[in-house]
Amino acid sequence: MPVTIPGMNDVSHTIEHIIVSVDACGFSSSAMETAISIASRLQADLCGLFVEDSELLELAKLPFTREITLHTRKYRDLSSDSIERNFIVLASQMRHTLEKLAKISDVACSFRTIRGSRLESIIRESEDFQLILMMPTKRLTEHSCHYANISHSRPIVLYYDGSIQARSAVRIIKLLNTDTEMKRLLVLSSFPSVEAEVKEQFPSDGYQVKYQQIESHYIPDLINILKQQPATLVFLPMDDMLFKQHGEFRILQNTLSCPLVLVR
Repeated sequence: MPVTIPGMNDVSHTIEHIIVSVDACGFSSSAMETAISIASRLQADLCGLFVEDSELLELAKLPFTREITLHTRKYRDLSSDSIERNFIVLASQMRHTLEKLAKISDVACSFRTIRGSRLESIIRESEDFQLILMMPTKRLTEHSCHYANISHSRPIVLYYDGSIQARSAVRIIKLLNTDTEMKRLLVLSSFPSVEAEVKEQFPSDGYQVKYQQIESHYIPDLINILKQQPATLVFLPMDDMLFKQHGEFRILQNTLSCPLVLVR
């Protein structure tokens, strides 16, 4: 049964469907564990989305594009055909990993493969999903910080703007953090009543919440903060302004070593 999250001011937000986007750079079992763990705790179904990067395919068509192998230091010409074959293999591995982990955790799952620019493809494919998980372009390893094994030295980071999506994110974070250990949350906001609204959701004896003022929903400011303070998860309300910063959004993904959670 999906979790209904009553937002502040009696706003309801039901989490039924979650989509997780992983491409060739970000695929790992740790990424899938993170997605499955979140879906399980929210009692939501999960859709895996594998994006075949069209820009990479176009790059491979250039005559001077070559690949250098790390072990032999030899190079070979790249072709779009070889990249497409690799996409098929990776998509199959991703589907298998997702289905295996979902079965263990009793999470309903589905899978789809699309081709296009990653960000635009995710926006297009996620209209029916309340949460969008975007894995970092840095490959997650067993030693990386991910949600399945939360590092208590790294907080969950939330950008709070007072919107319905941001208020829902507060409730989602609370639902995800069911363990008894001290939880750390860093709230970034320019919203004047942020402390009053957030504080009532987190009991002082169980959570350590810090607040940092930020002038606007401007991704470079977020990047500067997250470079200094690595996170376990980063929550952002999903809106048009976020995706208008297309280039900056890519830089944000390259900066993060943890999943990015967009709340619709």
